[in-house]
Amino acid sequence: MKKIKKVCIYIISVLLVVIFISRVIYINKKYPVAEKVEYSLNENIKHKGLSINIVSKEIIDDKEFFEKYGSEELIKWYEAKNENEESKLCVIKININNSDGSNYDNYLNSAHIYSNGFSNGVNTWLCRALNNGQRINSTCSEYKYIFSIPQSLMSSDKWKKVYNLKYSLILSDMSEVTKIDLW
Repeated sequence: MKKIKKVCIYIISVLLVVIFISRVIYINKKYPVAEKVEYSLNENIKHKGLSINIVSKEIIDDKEFFEKYGSEELIKWYEAKNENEESKLCVIKININNSDGSNYDNYLNSAHIYSNGFSNGVNTWLCRALNNGQRINSTCSEYKYIFSIPQSLMSSDKWKKVYNLKYSLILSDMSEVTKIDLW
């Protein structure tokens, strides 16, 4: 009886492994790896019918940001912010040209900033405040992305060099990953 039980467990285990491997193969064939496209800062970024130009970029202290872009909503953010943690903000101003009128909202909303082991998404609340309540979408002609760079996400060595690190803006959808080297 024990021998039959062991054989049944072995057969079921092998069957489950075969099913798992076949699913992995099926998914990899159905959804191939997204193409990676890299751009430097001054290049015109093209994604299907979408064209993006980076107009300006800066990393500033949150106090400088508040003084430069201050508004009532930003005052609320600044007052509610955790004072125990220092942070910097990366502001990237882009121009968008949607030549074919298609919807690229997922691609534009996927934005995150990356720097050697550090990655963070868009601070949507600050973006809306700075862009007059507008969310980024395919019909925008100009938009400012804002990324928080909190000290807690970096080692102390990297934090000392936060202004001198190499940063990239990453945009992606299921078919393509776009990397734009900013610094």
